[in-house]
Amino acid sequence: MPYLFAPLVRRSGHCFEANLLLSSQIRNRLKRSNIIQISASLGSKSPKRRRFKMTDFSDILCGRTWEFTEAGSSFFTNPATFKGVEFSVMSYNILAQNLLEDNRYLYQSVDPRSLDWEHRRYRLLLELRFYNPHVVCMQEVKQQHLSDELSEVFASMGYGMVYQSRTGDKQDGCLIMYKKQCFKLVTERKVKFYRKGVATLDRDNVGLIVVLSPVTRPELKVCIATTHLLFNPKRGDIKLAQLALLLAEINSCVGKNNSSTPCILCGDFNSAPFSPLYNFITQGALDYTKFTGPQISAQERHSSSYASLIKSPLVPSVVGLQDDCQYAADNEECSAVTPMGSILMHRLGLVSVYSHTSLRYPQVAEVTSFHDRSEETLDYLFYTSRHSTMKGAVALTPLCRLGLLTGNQLKSRGGLPNKLQPSDHLPLMCSFLLSKNE
Repeated sequence: MPYLFAPLVRRSGHCFEANLLLSSQIRNRLKRSNIIQISASLGSKSPKRRRFKMTDFSDILCGRTWEFTEAGSSFFTNPATFKGVEFSVMSYNILAQNLLEDNRYLYQSVDPRSLDWEHRRYRLLLELRFYNPHVVCMQEVKQQHLSDELSEVFASMGYGMVYQSRTGDKQDGCLIMYKKQCFKLVTERKVKFYRKGVATLDRDNVGLIVVLSPVTRPELKVCIATTHLLFNPKRGDIKLAQLALLLAEINSCVGKNNSSTPCILCGDFNSAPFSPLYNFITQGALDYTKFTGPQISAQERHSSSYASLIKSPLVPSVVGLQDDCQYAADNEECSAVTPMGSILMHRLGLVSVYSHTSLRYPQVAEVTSFHDRSEETLDYLFYTSRHSTMKGAVALTPLCRLGLLTGNQLKSRGGLPNKLQPSDHLPLMCSFLLSKNE
């Protein structure tokens, strides 16, 4: 059964509690980038450098705090007593500049200087230097910015990179980066959701999957996937089909023995917490024929009563996708392609790192995205919570997460983006312990 997250309430799962003091291990990680120098004009022959002395963490944290699980508090107090590899994962929709320019009406209340790419790039790189995550999953990364400016900087920070641009004429895409001194890339999979002639897979969204192995513990593996699902609030059927396809690709990468390779799934899902799509991820099953397109993602509070229920099959047999979000060719129990039924299932055992309500104000919702038209949670960081007792099974244990903010807290800071926070989304981040049952 998936582990439950509940602020300040002890239950059978991991519980996060706020801690205003940075752990010694996190402090040490930050000390390595205490003085940050970032090019103000990347690409010029002799770039000017802006010097930022990191003596005031508040300019980066912007009111956010580290929140620890009980296991995390014990680990950072005495890590020698734990067997396994600690690593951190960040998921971040960085707001592609071309999408910002195309949707300026969403940022009319924002100081125009905070929307300038030069400023936003500088703040983005400061955040990455400060948090120094082992793995970074980004969405809305403009391909030109990556090739002309960012890839060289990311490489200098020790990252290996896997990128997939959206298909068609789109200019942005998804990026996964990993610290090469910490991880070896075992497998990569670039997922294009577009399928010609398939009504629920006719958009240009994409996903990325990597399987990584720690350099110090090569027998351990972790699968990390990211995506940016379709935005359109009315087309939940398309979002669900894209997600099912991504889950099938994850299953294909991990193989039938997924107890040996836990998964982290993150990104911008353009869906509300506890919506049918969210519940499908965390509960493992969904009868999609009971919902209309707008109801699947629950982005619109008052969906149209004229919307029709989603019909089965969600995707035609030609795609080769089964009810259990596996390809028929990968499913030994059913190698023949059969029509998809009304109930989708998966066996990844995923739960959310975040509980979607504030630890400080338990009745108030956290948000991950903010602009002039909305403040809501659209971004998620899910992980495999299933803990097998079998010898050799690999487990992911969350240790600490970077707390989110409420809508009112973001309003008091001028909304998003602002002079300190470069995107209209907040980065999500969690530290995990990857370990193996002895």
